[in-house]
Amino acid sequence: MPLIEALRAGDERAFLGLVGRLHAGMVRFARGFVNTDAAAEDVVQDTWAAMLEGIDGFEGRSALRSWIFGILANLARTRATRDQRAVPLSALEHDDGEPAVDASEFLPPSHPRWGGHWAQVSGSVAGTAAPLP
Repeated sequence: MPLIEALRAGDERAFLGLVGRLHAGMVRFARGFVNTDAAAEDVVQDTWAAMLEGIDGFEGRSALRSWIFGILANLARTRATRDQRAVPLSALEHDDGEPAVDASEFLPPSHPRWGGHWAQVSGSVAGTAAPLP
């Protein structure tokens, strides 16, 4: 328990020693959940921050390493789920050089709703921006 007490006391040397022992294995473990090395590094950094934030709540019912890897697994699963829902903008690009939306989908300037729409937007923006410095 001396390591845990040192971490709770904010001992930087104890923390750096722990990082030195576990960091590389944590990155490899996280890489099993996420798609990129950068995402794995991000998750590990988030894990270290969460560990420091929650060390006072560590009850010692498991090994410190197991507790840290449990945090890592939860954060990595959450990140992987989030990343699967994200679509990179590059995937939305058209290679044919054509606009993404056909211009005929928009109302022509002569349409009766055209002027009213922009007047409404313009008034809303002006009203919101007026009190700004």
